[in-house]
Amino acid sequence: MDNNLICSINCEGEMNVLDEGLYTKLKLYCPDIPSLTLGILGAMKQSKEKMEQDESLRRMVINLSSVSLSVIVKDSLIYIYLM
Repeated sequence: MDNNLICSINCEGEMNVLDEGLYTKLKLYCPDIPSLTLGILGAMKQSKEKMEQDESLRRMVINLSSVSLSVIVKDSLIYIYLM
């Protein structure tokens, strides 16, 4: 799945784009990526305590029109993959 890794986001909301091609493709389906990022960050922060107890909560799938994203929390970073 690492070959579909688009970016990582730290807990301050700073994004590190790892694949420009996939990031460009994501922007076609979701032009407002900062809002998407803030939404993911907010959801993850709300359930942070629960995520520390239950590893299955560290993953989520987001469906955007005709593309799906897999969001995984690991080592205090949020990773976004194209599915």
